[in-house]
Amino acid sequence: MTPTDWISHNAHPLATGPDPDAPLDDLEPLLAVVEGASVVGGGDGSRAAHEVTVLQARMARLLVTRAGFRTLAFDGGRELGEALDTFVRTGTGDPRKLLRESEPFWNVAPFLHLIQWVRERNRAHAGDEVRVLGADMGADAVAAWGTLPPPPDDPHNMAALERGFAERIAAWHAATGHRVFFWSTTSHASNGLHRAVHFPASIPRGQRNAGSLLRERFGSAYRPIGFTFGRGQMRAYGNGGVLHVPPPGRELAEHTLDTARPDSTAYLLDLRTTAPPEVTAWRDAPARTRMVVPGYDPEHHAEPCMTGGSLKEWFDALVHVHEVTPTQPLP
Repeated sequence: MTPTDWISHNAHPLATGPDPDAPLDDLEPLLAVVEGASVVGGGDGSRAAHEVTVLQARMARLLVTRAGFRTLAFDGGRELGEALDTFVRTGTGDPRKLLRESEPFWNVAPFLHLIQWVRERNRAHAGDEVRVLGADMGADAVAAWGTLPPPPDDPHNMAALERGFAERIAAWHAATGHRVFFWSTTSHASNGLHRAVHFPASIPRGQRNAGSLLRERFGSAYRPIGFTFGRGQMRAYGNGGVLHVPPPGRELAEHTLDTARPDSTAYLLDLRTTAPPEVTAWRDAPARTRMVVPGYDPEHHAEPCMTGGSLKEWFDALVHVHEVTPTQPLP
């Protein structure tokens, strides 16, 4: 059995409609993936695809309504997180204004809709509120881990950033007992013990990411879920334009994922499912997953990527979308 045959046999089709309030029945197989998890990470490699963002928001709703999750963490700053948390608890503040002034990947309708949905849910469930957590400790993390100034081989202080995410989420869980959904990127949320990112202005280096630190802290109770895509158009941060992303080449893991189930718009794949040797070898092989970042060049579309592990090491499950359209900034 080839990997594409195995994927086609085991994948669960998902809906990718634009409505963030769509019924959640198609996502129910995810409940088996997260059973017993304390923290679930959900990350993608672009943060600029509308269909992926809608699926992440719908996943968050599923985890709250059907799996008892009570904190939605994201890799935004503490100040933004506290302001959004105040809104979902009390109704005070303007989340649209907050998100319009935040980083581009949070300035999108599905995330705003999720925050507004949490507020309405909290209004109806006094004493059982869902909280919002900004996991980026910023300068606090840098100071705490003694990485000022940045070391020459880590110019963006990524080590401090990753540890800051993990420590903030772990401390929050210890204080609240909440099950936590961590909305981020594959580079942060995957279980990447030696994960390296390759994109302009970055020095590829294998280093531990937040997901690997959360796996160390929680063991198998940390469940990373990766979001991948095949082709389409994406929002180009910085100039407001649109990027045309071609189909993945064979050097990328997305090539195999996209070849499977061509009749489905998207699917969920549990990578823990028993598989024959050929599939096990594919899941365990060193992988390259695509990243679409500022400065992305379609002529060299395979170069921005994540390496330093395998699909099976990085993720417990994958959500793959065949074709995507751009996210849009909030009006």
